[in-house]
Amino acid sequence: GLDGGAVLEPTTDLAFVLASLKDARGHVNVPGFWDHVKRLSPDEERLLSQIGFDDETYREQIGVEKLATVNALKARWTQPCLSITSITTSNLQQQFSVLPQSASAKISIRTVPNQSTVNILDCVRKHIEYEFNKLNTGNKLSIKCRNRADWWVGDYKDELFQFAAAAIEKVWNEPPLYVREGGTMPVTTFLSELLRAPVVQIPLGQANDNPHLPNEKIRAQNLWNGKDVFKHYLKSIL
Repeated sequence: GLDGGAVLEPTTDLAFVLASLKDARGHVNVPGFWDHVKRLSPDEERLLSQIGFDDETYREQIGVEKLATVNALKARWTQPCLSITSITTSNLQQQFSVLPQSASAKISIRTVPNQSTVNILDCVRKHIEYEFNKLNTGNKLSIKCRNRADWWVGDYKDELFQFAAAAIEKVWNEPPLYVREGGTMPVTTFLSELLRAPVVQIPLGQANDNPHLPNEKIRAQNLWNGKDVFKHYLKSIL
């Protein structure tokens, strides 16, 4: 900290730029970010209402004091978002008296119909550059895109979806619910475009399986029933 007050610190510059991306309620402030978001149809709204999602139960399960919206399910499944997932500095030992020479952050963006991934990346890049230049700092800015993929939403009215729904109901004795949660989106979009074929995703797990976390799990019954679902589904389309 000997140079504190004499230099423009990279961590402070980063904090200013990151703070400009969203408001206090989590709404993304990037110009152009919301321009092409497709509104849900009445039928899609009806499918969401069938889920039986309770915001308060969800809030307690994830352990937060307050949610950013009064309709968390709609925000998670149908709205785009921008999340700051990591902030690091060159002060790897985290010594309180050392000013970092560099600071970086990782941003994750969810796109939805009918957003263009290329356009969203361009909007975010221009916004970051604009906010950084406003600081008139001597520090340098570098922006890199590590990975990108387009959104994907299946057509639940397609015949293949109807066959899948029938197979699920036959095995579970319950009609299926249609979800719009993420997972394997990059490969799904890639296969759909490469093969020029419709894609149907049939999940085997449950909403509380904690995917990609240390306590990830899957119930044995879901595996056995999932096998039967695929058996009946393939019989119906072959």
